[in-house]
Amino acid sequence: DVTRDADATMGLGSRVIGGNVSYAYLANYLGVRFLTWSVNLLFRAHLTDTATAMKMLDGKHARNMNLRCSGFDLDFELVTSTLRLGGTIVETRVAYTPRTVQQGKKLRAYRDGFTAISVILRDRFRAKRKFTRSHKLDTSVVDHEQSDDID
Repeated sequence: DVTRDADATMGLGSRVIGGNVSYAYLANYLGVRFLTWSVNLLFRAHLTDTATAMKMLDGKHARNMNLRCSGFDLDFELVTSTLRLGGTIVETRVAYTPRTVQQGKKLRAYRDGFTAISVILRDRFRAKRKFTRSHKLDTSVVDHEQSDDID
């Protein structure tokens, strides 16, 4: 509702807004803080929790995104793509109880953190036009001799 009320492109559920931080492991907390700081610095954003699992995207925006990731790094690709495309992101506090490894937590702070920072850096320096699906159409192979007849 906050996302719609703000007419934002994306909404994130933050685990840190309000001061009641929800993390099971210090390494994960510090890693997410560093990754969020990196996104804020490189994309001139003011976010608190870019690694949250709670995300809401405008449907048209989401369908037009040219996404390449499929794991934990997708959390960051969604955020960085939205920011690179000029979208607005709002955050709201979410209730969250973190899982432990014994409860099935699969995230590995160092391995997944390295993958995430790679995506953040890649997306910061990737051409803006490569963030949308329409780019794929623009780069398709066209017989230029025949394309003159289309007009």
